[in-house]
Formats: sequence, C-alpha cells, structure tokens
Amino acid sequence: MTKKRSFLNNKTGATNCCISKGIEIKGQVCFASLKQNLYREKPVYWADNDDKTFLDRDWTFILNNYEKKCFYVIFIPKGKLTPDLKRANRNKGLFDWNIKVAFYKDVDTDFDFNQFGILTVPYSDDDIQTFDK
Repeated sequence: MTKKRSFLNNKTGATNCCISKGIEIKGQVCFASLKQNLYREKPVYWADNDDKTFLDRDWTFILNNYEKKCFYVIFIPKGKLTPDLKRANRNKGLFDWNIKVAFYKDVDTDFDFNQFGILTVPYSDDDIQTFDK
C-alpha cells in the first residue's frame, strides 16, 4: 500500500489517529475512504454497516480523503438517522452509504450530514507510519 492511499481500509488506524489528535469517538464508527461510484461516475465515501445497528446508537463517521491527507469526522447522535435513509440503501442485510464528496449528502436520499458539523482532521506522513498498520 502506498503512502498516498494510507488508511484506505484501516478503520482502527484512522480511529486511533483521530483519538491521538484529541478527537472524541462516540458510538459505532463508520469508516469510509474516497472511492469512485461506478454507477454515477462520481467520487463518494462508500461503506457498509450492519443494518441491525443502524438506528439504535450514536455514530461517528470518519471519512478519509487520502488525496488531501485528512479525515472528515461527523458525530451523529442516536435517533438522528432516519428509517427512510435505511430503506433507500439497504443491500444484502447491510446499510450501504454513498456520501457525495463535495456536499456530504447521501446519494440516494440527499440526507445532509452537514447538519451535524464536519470536523477536518489532517494527518501527516508520520501519522501514516504510526497508525497505518
């Protein structure tokens, strides 16, 4: 794995890096890296999560933009995600997130993550060496 794509599939490393920078991680972590949505030819943050945990907990989203070397962290309290969002994306027992990169909205429902505030957490080459294991 090259340095450019560090943390690409490393939820634990990304979480630990954010914690080391003083970011409080609450509830279930949804980690997603920048990807290409092949159906719409647009870059998105895409991740699957077990739908049994969808509505009944707090969430911390950690979105990795490896091109800019930063995480975007979004805390969503329990009860703020909607059942409509779940139905729009349900796939094989998993909840399928497709979050538009420039707008932080779900592709299928336009659910707006901006309403919760987005914290930008830059990371360095030293962070990559320390946390990308």
